[in-house]
Amino acid sequence: MARCGVAWAASTPLNVVTWNIRIDDGSEAHARTVMDLLLATTPQPEVIVIQEAYQQWFSVYVDELQKKTGRTWYGAFATECGPGNWNGSKCTVQYFQGIGIFTTHTITSTSSTLFPFPDCWTSARAGLRAAIDVAGTTVQVFVTHLQTGSCSDVRLARNNSMSQLKSWAANYSRPQIVAGDFNADADQIDTTLGMLPNFIDAWSIVGSGPGFTAFVPTPTMKLDYWFADAGGLAKPTSTAVVTSTGSASDHYPVRATFVIQSAAGAPSTVTGLRFIVPKP
Repeated sequence: MARCGVAWAASTPLNVVTWNIRIDDGSEAHARTVMDLLLATTPQPEVIVIQEAYQQWFSVYVDELQKKTGRTWYGAFATECGPGNWNGSKCTVQYFQGIGIFTTHTITSTSSTLFPFPDCWTSARAGLRAAIDVAGTTVQVFVTHLQTGSCSDVRLARNNSMSQLKSWAANYSRPQIVAGDFNADADQIDTTLGMLPNFIDAWSIVGSGPGFTAFVPTPTMKLDYWFADAGGLAKPTSTAVVTSTGSASDHYPVRATFVIQSAAGAPSTVTGLRFIVPKP
């Protein structure tokens, strides 16, 4: 098959899920429970991204995924910057809360950044990237958790963060997929001040219904998203809100399937700062 003169060598489905797992339960038991619930998603995810996660339970998240599947899982984690800890150029104290990416595909590199626009709970929000090898094609996976609350102009903070996210992502190869809790409905996020035109909301292409994810048990807002870059090499084919997780969090997860296309003979090269490969 050819498109625009390019021969496509392979099309590989990639099953993914994102979830804000709720920070107010910091127990190891909760950390294991949320991984179990995510693994119960159909189809079972190969990429899991989470927000409001505990840095101290990083190895627990990986351990539970590996115990329940019998497979090797790889992961990366980045913490937010706590209130008053952004000094204008860096975070001076490591925070306990953050975002994570977990996958059965080999992670070839990772990097993270901070979006220094404060809200009630943080002085800077994190962005995390992991480059994964999907059947020989490098897919860049990004996750973030944007600002909320009433302590500052959080709408402006989210717009500024998304602008920086798009600029940061532009440094890396395609295809790219992005997920997270964006803390706003599509009327802010799916705009040119938000993620457009660089990234397309998977829900706008293959979703059905309003896509409300918050707050459980009767959600009235769409706060959680999966995006694909506008280049078209990661094509969303399905997405849905997962309600089977019940009250384990105040958000429902969002699952999606992307078909990853690779051009014949195209190199799969990436750059990055670090990567984390847990032992099986």
